[in-house]
Formats: sequence, structure tokens, C-alpha cells
Amino acid sequence: WVIKLDNNGNLLWEKSFGGKGYDGGQAVIENSYGNIMVLGQTNSFDGDITNPLGSSDFFLVNMTRKGEILNIENLGTSNFDSGKSIMELDDGSLFLLGHTTDNLSTDENIGSDILFIKTLPNGVFIENQKVGGSGTDIGYDFTQISDGSIIIVGSTDSEDGIFSKNNGKEDVFIIKWN
Repeated sequence: WVIKLDNNGNLLWEKSFGGKGYDGGQAVIENSYGNIMVLGQTNSFDGDITNPLGSSDFFLVNMTRKGEILNIENLGTSNFDSGKSIMELDDGSLFLLGHTTDNLSTDENIGSDILFIKTLPNGVFIENQKVGGSGTDIGYDFTQISDGSIIIVGSTDSEDGIFSKNNGKEDVFIIKWN
């Protein structure tokens, strides 16, 4: 559900989208084209969800400032995925951050890995990459810094893969991505 309010808090418009399952928004930005991009998670298989990929997907809605839906994209893997944060890069493409249970581990641990998805400015998929260890690794937020690299923050309980040490049950991680 997305609402737009004026400066006094009066409702200008509202839009809902999704299906009969869980559909939740996690992040929103206005891109350089003036469109509103909403990122979230869906496990619906009906309604506005026309191309589900797994048991839960990243859900990206591209809409105008007036609330007109331009397109809706399901992104992720064939397993459980959840989008947490969205950022527009200098070239106008979008960088999405979240996690997937499409785990890199070869053991029987049912953890999750950090999932990055890059899309065209309109949300159409370009590529994805997952990183992590054998435990539960979740990326929550990120920002692009002046040298062009991306700083990612999240949580992990892994002690392998890209994480060499764990100081307790669950640790905060900070990753610099070039």
C-alpha cells in the first residue's frame, strides 16, 4: 500500500497492489526520472503478481508521481527472497539489497545469503549476485560513497564464506563493495 500526502498530511492518493498472499513494502525512492520505486517482498501468486519466481520474491513497483503503475517486477531466485533496500546508481540503474534462502552452503544448514540485484531504471532485471557464509546473512541497508563503491550493513551468524569470525550469536557486518 502506497499513499501520497501533501505538506499538511492530507491524502492526495493511495494505491494498493499484490495478491492474496503476503505483500509488504520495505523501501521507497524517487528516481532521477521522477518515478516512485517501491521495493518489498511478496509471496502472492495472483492479482498483480504475474510471474512468481519462488516461494517469496523481491517485489519492485515503478509508478508515476500521480500513482499510476508503470510496471511491477518480481525479482530473485527460485527460493525465498526478501528485498530490504533500494538505491539508484549514477547511471540510473537500480541496486536492490536483501536476502535469499538459496544458500551458498553445501551442508544442511537452512540459512540465508545476502542478495544483490541490479536492474534497468524501469526495474527490468540485469543481474544478481549472492554472498555469505553457511549461516544466516542478511543485508539491510546500503549507500554509495564518493569513490563509487557501496557500503552495506547487515547481520550474520556465519563463521565462514566471506565472514571469517563471529563474535557472538549474531554480529553486525559492514562490507565495502567495489
